[in-house]
Amino acid sequence: MEFLKHWLPYDLKFEDGAWKCLWIHAGEHHFNEPFFDDTLSLLRIKKGSNRYISCTNVSVLLDIPLPLKSVPVNAFIFHVSRCGSTLLSQALSVDEKHIVVPEAPIFDQVLRMQEFDEHISDEQIQELFKKVIAWYGQNRTTSYERYFIKLDSWHIHFYEQLRNWFPETPFYFLSREPEAIVTSHIKRRGIHAIPGYVNPSLLKINVTEKHYQDFNCYTELVIDNFYLKYIDVLQKKDLLNYFYDYSFGVKEMLFDFYEKVLKEASVAEPILSRLGTHSKDASVVFNGDEKIDYEIKHGEVIKHYHMLLKQITELS
Repeated sequence: MEFLKHWLPYDLKFEDGAWKCLWIHAGEHHFNEPFFDDTLSLLRIKKGSNRYISCTNVSVLLDIPLPLKSVPVNAFIFHVSRCGSTLLSQALSVDEKHIVVPEAPIFDQVLRMQEFDEHISDEQIQELFKKVIAWYGQNRTTSYERYFIKLDSWHIHFYEQLRNWFPETPFYFLSREPEAIVTSHIKRRGIHAIPGYVNPSLLKINVTEKHYQDFNCYTELVIDNFYLKYIDVLQKKDLLNYFYDYSFGVKEMLFDFYEKVLKEASVAEPILSRLGTHSKDASVVFNGDEKIDYEIKHGEVIKHYHMLLKQITELS
């Protein structure tokens, strides 16, 4: 399928009872943007094939073979948001032997297809998810050796499916204290911290009028459900599940990831140096998080975080 070489599926549309797939030409572009939406924006403004909208039936994505050999996934990165996952993925992307895909929208769209199409089966979603991952893992530069995917924060609620689909792949779970997460969302709110942007049933929340009046209250509940799911996953004692809390240190996070996931004791200096700049802008020196006074309203959030932290500490 030479005509699709260097093309990637990037968006799904459910229209008139059928799934359509949009494609974008990635060429040999090395993914090193903080979020995959940034990568898509960059690719769209490039001259050439991306001037046109390329659309096929989703069956094309499933049926045709990959134009290039795909690298298997080395790890999925889970996170509770604002806990170092972007910095970790940015550091990993410094190495041009690494494919790093941070929060690609199509991964989320595939996992949530049943929200729009009740007739699609779990087996069909599994097949499509694995095929999309294979497309993104193609060795477009012939030098890629490793492949890392940073999922969206709410994908922790898909843990059972993902672990069943990838029983031999390391899962790396990042966490952080709730005050720091909420204050980060006060400065720049993520979509899961705004009522209605992400399906509340997926986030395990019954949305009320109070949540629209107080976004921080809603955010606390979202985070609390992340903590509870982390605790549930910990109880499963899967040997390929690794946990790390931001409070243990940023530099230490990178060494921990390399040791546990890649079984390596050292980290190259160019990768380490990425930790000294802002996670979302490598041109800005990072001088620490801006302090905002905030007090958690729901005591259960703090309680569950400390339960989680205790268990992670005991594992370490």
